[in-house]
Amino acid sequence: MAESNDAILAQGPKQIQTRLAWAFLDITVSNGHVHTRRLMEAKAGQPGRFEYDLRYGPEGAAARATLRQAQDLMCLVERHGPAQGIDPQAVYAARNGPPAIEPEGAAVGERKRPDDDEMVSVRRMGVTTRTRDDGCRAGGSTRGAGHAQEGCDP
Repeated sequence: MAESNDAILAQGPKQIQTRLAWAFLDITVSNGHVHTRRLMEAKAGQPGRFEYDLRYGPEGAAARATLRQAQDLMCLVERHGPAQGIDPQAVYAARNGPPAIEPEGAAVGERKRPDDDEMVSVRRMGVTTRTRDDGCRAGGSTRGAGHAQEGCDP
């Protein structure tokens, strides 16, 4: 018989469970920011403008930092969880998997500048941010919940 979700979630420390719940919520909130920007663009008739600012402009620095922190936490759990007796995939499944990160809209690509490349640190207004470029796809897959997180470095 398969373990219940409560039994799976009980296998790890409560602090990790809480932090994962917050990471999942942060990813969901990030997706909400993207959807809000897209609605604003449709209303203003300016496709890609507000989503671009969120993803690459100084206005989105805090949101990008929060999303990066959520992804980093998921990578840490995947890397070090098994040593602590935590099966990350079982925990993800018990929580209905990590939410998929909303992909960048096509109109954003038309607004991109050469310095917006994902491999480049972006410096604007004294804030340095970095997009996800280490290969970790924690929460970043569009394949849905329950996929393998093979992108995290050991």
